[in-house]
Amino acid sequence: MKRRIFNQTLLSAAAGTMCFPFGSCNQSATNEKYGIILSSLKNEVQENPAEVFRQLAEAGYTYIESIGRYGIPAEHTMPHIEEYGLIPITTGDGMSQLLDNTQHYLDIANTYDLPYIVCYYPWTHSAENLTMEQCLEAADNLNKIAKIAEDNGQKFAWHNHHKEFHALSDGTLHFDIIMENTDKNLVNLELDIFWVQHAGHDPLKIMKQYGDRITLLHLKDMQAGEEKKNTAPGKGVIDFKSILDMKDQTATEYLIVEFNGDDLGVKDAIESLNYLKSI
Repeated sequence: MKRRIFNQTLLSAAAGTMCFPFGSCNQSATNEKYGIILSSLKNEVQENPAEVFRQLAEAGYTYIESIGRYGIPAEHTMPHIEEYGLIPITTGDGMSQLLDNTQHYLDIANTYDLPYIVCYYPWTHSAENLTMEQCLEAADNLNKIAKIAEDNGQKFAWHNHHKEFHALSDGTLHFDIIMENTDKNLVNLELDIFWVQHAGHDPLKIMKQYGDRITLLHLKDMQAGEEKKNTAPGKGVIDFKSILDMKDQTATEYLIVEFNGDDLGVKDAIESLNYLKSI
């Protein structure tokens, strides 16, 4: 049996029932399946991948995002991801890397039968003082990589940060320009809840507006205070209950825990999972 067929069987079993169209059924947070992106635990994964993935699996994580990034070769992690029955779901990088070395990411996706290639940064520059032309260029590049991914058998999504929620002089958000000028049938969105709120926008509004294109959700919390630093879900001020309640009104396939910081690790990942399932 090919890995993709096997993984799809696992996904169907994990979900219990399939809901068509999106938003047509509800599922309690307790029964949701969650993943984590490797950037959250990269130091620990580099040192002892087997122990990290053992703990994640035993805690109840299902998915692992972003294979072959952060200076961690896929072959360093995949044997242990497979050993503990976790499901890898994405590879990818920033747009410059995807354009310059497209085949590298296609090869990783093919080798490990990953369902997604993700662009984690849609710009080929610093994204300061963005113009309409630069936004349209980003959209064109996303369309290009998305078509290549489709031809290779993968879905494609792009990941937002706060800069996409800045605006042109006429008030048009860079984010909206990208979404309106990308192929809705090919370019999905990995919505990062933290960065939306960090930029002063309402994640629920974005989820409602672009629900049919959101297929991955990054669940990252924001600390109270003017600095608005990120933290692990459950340790900040973001209303994740409302986010999870809204999830079934989108096309979300994967819920992914994310946080950054050398003071956070596997313990926090486990606490975040327990928190998310409790609400």
